[in-house]
Amino acid sequence: MLCNLGNRLSSPLALLDRSVLYYERTHPTDCSSHLNRPLAFDPDIALDQAMHLFWERGYEGTSLQDLLRATHLSKSSLYQRFGSKHALLLETIRRYRDEISSRMDAALAASPTGRAFIEDVFSEFTGGAAENGCFVLNCASEFAQRDSEVAELVTGGLAQFEAIFEAAVRRAQQEGDIGQGRDAKALARYLVSSRSGLKTMAKAGAEPRTMQDIVGTVLHTLFG
Repeated sequence: MLCNLGNRLSSPLALLDRSVLYYERTHPTDCSSHLNRPLAFDPDIALDQAMHLFWERGYEGTSLQDLLRATHLSKSSLYQRFGSKHALLLETIRRYRDEISSRMDAALAASPTGRAFIEDVFSEFTGGAAENGCFVLNCASEFAQRDSEVAELVTGGLAQFEAIFEAAVRRAQQEGDIGQGRDAKALARYLVSSRSGLKTMAKAGAEPRTMQDIVGTVLHTLFG
């Protein structure tokens, strides 16, 4: 039931968002003195910093100079490690996709029920916190179908999320929370699309009550 969602622990899908924001606060991006640093850095940290910029500003809105400041890299080091700005974007999409999928898999395995997992995932939308939307879908919106490499990563990411939701639905069916006769794959796709729409609405600044109403309807559709 929706009334219990506000008391749950934050969704595992929100952890990546918060970790990126925490890193930004503790590692300011105004570090021009480090732009000429040689190639000796943690690629994972650089990817997190670049991902945050792309996530917040979009690909076209992020300049090369922005990336150099955020990652504390020289131009030569960035190109030596990642190849190009576009190649760096592709790596950040893979990182986000794989991190979210990994967290979802772990959360589902640790959840007491399939229903509890689904409720926890959607509870992130009931607290009223502003966000930048889903990074994968932001990239899909910016590039549409004009970039085949981005499109392939987006399609793969959505397929991974769908597979995890399908596993959760099938588990909930076995546990008696969802009817056995319902199409688990169709419900999983419904959950992916619902989560995507909610992220877009949160990015647009929808009121908490609006988000709660939508989440309640989504969960009622699944569990009655």
